[in-house]
Amino acid sequence: MINRSVEEDQGVGGAIKVSGNAKFIYAYVTNSIARGTPRVLLASVTAGQIPLVAAAPVTSAIPQRIGVTTVATGSAGAGYQWIQIEGDAYALVDGTPADVVAGNMLEVLTTATSFIQDGGSTRTVGSVGFAKEAQAANSAVLIEVYLFGDPAQIAAT
Repeated sequence: MINRSVEEDQGVGGAIKVSGNAKFIYAYVTNSIARGTPRVLLASVTAGQIPLVAAAPVTSAIPQRIGVTTVATGSAGAGYQWIQIEGDAYALVDGTPADVVAGNMLEVLTTATSFIQDGGSTRTVGSVGFAKEAQAANSAVLIEVYLFGDPAQIAAT
């Protein structure tokens, strides 16, 4: 089972949890969000603030830790949850601008709410993982992916 239901297992901000081949980090999600949405994990630098925040992707030449939300927060809004950063997962993948086939590398662009194809099957500095199934729809669809768990660069376009 992927994207296991871990929301009932409370942690401390920044805590790491491993289940099978999946790795999770407990972080604060800043707004209502759909399951499988890419998030960048950022450390808070303000004293007394939340220790780890899962925020929208922003352009960065410095590799960033990227994960996906494991549950939808819906109208409840912001709150803590386990963000999956490695292993078999479900993530939102968009078939625009190019159809995604199984084995294609995936990347996330600035402010994106889904992954897109990263140029084919060759890993790049922006590759977060790869698709385990095809996705040709011109919209974000929750599909099975594999997340590398390594930091990746986020491009503007």
